[in-house]
Amino acid sequence: MIQVRLLGPFELTCNGKSAVRLSAPKLRRVLMLLALNAGRVVSTAQFLSELWEDRPPRSARTTLQTYIYQLRKLMARVTDASGARVSLETTAAGYLLRLPPECVDAHRFTALVAEGRAHIAASETLLGVQTLDKALALWGATSMAETDLGSVLQTEAVRLEELRRTAVAERIEAELSLGLHHQAVGELLGLVASNPTDEGLQAKLMLALYRSGRRSEALTAYRRARSALATELGLEPCTELQQLHSRILAGDPSLDLPEDTTAVRSAATSIPAPSQLPPDVRLVGRKPQLEALCQALADGPGVGRPVVVVTGAPASGKSALCVRTAHQVRADYPDGQLWAEMTTPAGRPVPPGEILGDFLRAVGLPPNHIPEDVDERARMFRSWAADRRVLVVLDDVVDVDQLIPLLPGGSRSATLLTCRRRLSDPRITAVVPASRLSHTEAWDLLADTLGPDRLAYEADAVIKVIQLCQGLPGALRTVARQLEMRPHWSVARILDRSTLPALLPSFRRTYRLLTPPVRSAFRALAAVDSVITAEEAGTVLGVATPAAEALLEEFVEVQLAHVCRGPESSGIGYEFGWRYTKAELDFACDAAERDTPEPVGVGAGARVEPAAFAAGLTHGLPAGVVPSTTFPRRAVPSTRL
Repeated sequence: MIQVRLLGPFELTCNGKSAVRLSAPKLRRVLMLLALNAGRVVSTAQFLSELWEDRPPRSARTTLQTYIYQLRKLMARVTDASGARVSLETTAAGYLLRLPPECVDAHRFTALVAEGRAHIAASETLLGVQTLDKALALWGATSMAETDLGSVLQTEAVRLEELRRTAVAERIEAELSLGLHHQAVGELLGLVASNPTDEGLQAKLMLALYRSGRRSEALTAYRRARSALATELGLEPCTELQQLHSRILAGDPSLDLPEDTTAVRSAATSIPAPSQLPPDVRLVGRKPQLEALCQALADGPGVGRPVVVVTGAPASGKSALCVRTAHQVRADYPDGQLWAEMTTPAGRPVPPGEILGDFLRAVGLPPNHIPEDVDERARMFRSWAADRRVLVVLDDVVDVDQLIPLLPGGSRSATLLTCRRRLSDPRITAVVPASRLSHTEAWDLLADTLGPDRLAYEADAVIKVIQLCQGLPGALRTVARQLEMRPHWSVARILDRSTLPALLPSFRRTYRLLTPPVRSAFRALAAVDSVITAEEAGTVLGVATPAAEALLEEFVEVQLAHVCRGPESSGIGYEFGWRYTKAELDFACDAAERDTPEPVGVGAGARVEPAAFAAGLTHGLPAGVVPSTTFPRRAVPSTRL
């Protein structure tokens, strides 16, 4: 494609590469004037005025003809990928460059400015800001950056510079109306430094600073503006600037942006609602959980703001349940469904600021309008969602600190999330556990992939597979996929292989959430293949009973261990112990073999001060995690499920 650049150093490119090199200044100015009027005739008089002002030599017309001839020869070699050429034609009135105006950046700039203004006039403010941004992005430096322009090109350069200046001012004005004052401050500071006597820019800077909570800086900006006007022009600030100064001094509430920021919402109506949900999934069983989740979310729009948590053991199908639920209720949230993975594949938490940046881009905010500060991003997101019905789905939330900035504003939106542990926060309205599948449900899940005939033929082996997978949908589906890809295998053959590979990814993600002391203890207790008490765990780990108890409860919180309740005891309730299921024990043994022990002093025979160890555990707990409750405990009969 052929492009002519005038908003900066002059350049003519073809297919992205420089196509014409002009060293003679006047020859370059002839082509610039033709490009500036692409598709229109440039009169001979205009050329003469540009090249020689009001004193053209006698040979001026002949020289002009020579320039045109040289340009024609150069243009004959310019052909874009489609085979199109640029032609330079002679007419009775002058010369015409046959080139679409959109191939010239100055024409695209003018058209985009007009389009942006039209959007703003139609109350499509955000779209107008985006369009003006596109227009201003075309600029490199000063338009037609030549050291020596004639009067015609100089007039056009001044016109374009003025249009650029007003476009910047109009875009900033629109940004302020949208509540984007935080990111406008930096640009305004630079503009005011270059144009200290521009009272319009000074007023915008003062307002942006004031709305950003920087009133003292807004007042300082006024003093500097007043000094610049007095020094350079011998004038006092205009009435509007003085009145703005007085209103800032008085803390006039009318200067604040309305809480509902209606402009943001009305401006974004032309941007399609985000629809980020992963593809829907088929579930086997789960009817009670689905009904509970849908009810918890249905109670929200117009009544309250539901925050619904799905918890469960590794491989329990939390994410699939969440996806299915989100698809079932999406019609209740027509203004968008936003999805985010809250941990990386390596198990590291994704910062909420990064997620917010993705959300704001998804709803149409230009990247350069998204603030760096997490709190500012959160406020902007809440403002956008204030009167909308939006469903935010967060998969694998780590803690409350990661969750809170992502909650939408207003009472008509909802948040659905999965988490590997219990969270404690008054904003959470419902918790639904992704429980293990029953024997019948597990059979149906396998039959859904492998077919009922294959299962019936090897019923005994299937029953053993179901027992090994312990009702975990993730493990069952992995086993089913392995058998589906190997139709020549018998179901019994899978029994000769460890079920651990099916569970390893989910267990690993949970395991990485633990602090090094807790991971070491988890591995060390793999040596105990029975129900264990806090006292016994303390002996194995070489720590006092309270520290061991805190460790065991942490395993339960992330569902890497389970409480085992014994018979009722007179006067003190129930007796408790802890155990690993077979899958948890297999994983703990695997981790003990694979992982390098962390130097935390936890292990059999390694004594650790209980207070220091307990403090380390408390420090390692994610924000909002429910503290464990202490019960009187005695050992219960050693059994393993």
